[in-house]
Amino acid sequence: MGADGGAGRGGRARKGFILPTLMFAYFCSLPSLVLTSILLVDMGESFGQPVGVMAQMQTLSSLVGTLSAFAVGILCVRYNAKAILLAGLAVLGLSALGCGSAPTLSILLIFYALTGLGMAMVDPMVGALTADFFDVDERARVIGLTGAGGGLSYILGSLVIGYVASVSGWRTAFLGYAMVLPLLGALLSHMALPSTGKSPSGGGGAIESFREIYSNRSAMACLLGNLLTSAMAQGIYVYSFSFLRERFMVAPGWTGVVSSAPCRVTSKPAIGSSAEKRQETATAPPRRVACICVKTMPTLASMGQPISASRWVASPGSRYTP
Repeated sequence: MGADGGAGRGGRARKGFILPTLMFAYFCSLPSLVLTSILLVDMGESFGQPVGVMAQMQTLSSLVGTLSAFAVGILCVRYNAKAILLAGLAVLGLSALGCGSAPTLSILLIFYALTGLGMAMVDPMVGALTADFFDVDERARVIGLTGAGGGLSYILGSLVIGYVASVSGWRTAFLGYAMVLPLLGALLSHMALPSTGKSPSGGGGAIESFREIYSNRSAMACLLGNLLTSAMAQGIYVYSFSFLRERFMVAPGWTGVVSSAPCRVTSKPAIGSSAEKRQETATAPPRRVACICVKTMPTLASMGQPISASRWVASPGSRYTP
């Protein structure tokens, strides 16, 4: 479905709600990831496990997300993108419910793995709905703004989750925040997003689409770059938050604020806006250089963190020594 068709059905009046709704849907898809990043130490203490073992929750979730992404790719060709988005948010709510109620570490791992499935449904569908409802010259800006919703989830979510956890523990944070927010996102998306209809393509269309992507060198380079960047970013989020808490006794609610989330909120809209202005005039080499620079930023950040942290620990007046 083209952008004109999707936007035409929504109408100009209703289209004004689409961007905020997509931002909120992406915002609501991250509470479980934020929670495990900042409360991994507390969860490990509850089950008597170190941070390294508890961090394998993310590994299992990523594995499930990777395997399910191929199935979601076929589903998005066969079925309504909005319906898949709603289902993904519902899965995230169910995952948070199971995590908050899990009596053992094994059950916690099983339910948290559903987070990977939910994210594999929500993240691509936000992009697909962006393509349905917005013209090509608008999409870079829209993608940047929806990405900023993820940064806000880290900032606001860290404060809320930190407060709830300090009062009632990490289980209440799962049940009272990470479970409720995806359900609110699903409700708003159901009410505000126009239906995109079902694609006329069948399973053959999905296979042909995969074949076209894998035979395109540029597409494969983008996929590989996104894979490496995401892997680096996830490692930074999970371990740097726990590092801040264990080494510097940073309160849970402030770990997401003092980390890289504020830069994420401001940089993604700026990059999207810049890409929107330059896409008509920029030549291929500058675009490639810009893409390479953006993709290498997480690596530079990860190299700088232990250096700055070591200086902080060894500085005069520091409460901790290496």
